[in-house]
Amino acid sequence: IYLLLKNADLISKLLQEGNSVLIHCSDGWDRTSQLSSLCQILLDPFYRTINGFGILIEKDWLSFGHQFSLRNGITKKNGSDDQSSPIFLQFLDAVHQLLLQYPNSFEFNEKFLLFLAKVHNLNLYGTFMFNNDKERKTQNAKETTVSVWTEILKDYKPYLNTFYSSQSVKIL
Repeated sequence: IYLLLKNADLISKLLQEGNSVLIHCSDGWDRTSQLSSLCQILLDPFYRTINGFGILIEKDWLSFGHQFSLRNGITKKNGSDDQSSPIFLQFLDAVHQLLLQYPNSFEFNEKFLLFLAKVHNLNLYGTFMFNNDKERKTQNAKETTVSVWTEILKDYKPYLNTFYSSQSVKIL
């Protein structure tokens, strides 16, 4: 978690200085999603809102092909290969660390992050059931499952951070 935050901070500062940065791990869906998402959270207050965070997950995790099913141990890629890994939980933990350090800068609270941590591998929501958009389309996920964001947006008040101030959103 420390290394994720340290590298996200470094990348964010390089971007603020006008440098170009390429973020890419070996497959492009683990560290890439973690670092890219953390940088956006550091640099753009929109992604520190409930709506923005949902868009970030949809954009940088789901659309870019983070393999939730494989990483959650639901499927095995080569029959017996166990490629499960808590990549998304690590990301949520890193966001939690930022929330603790900058409590006024996040619209959502710890309960929001805990809810996502809890449900991301329970197969309760189609959001985290599949490895990529192709699988979601093949399985008709939009028609046959409920999105986690539908559940959250039904009643988001328990997830609001009482310390949030849209005026104090600067992290870097």
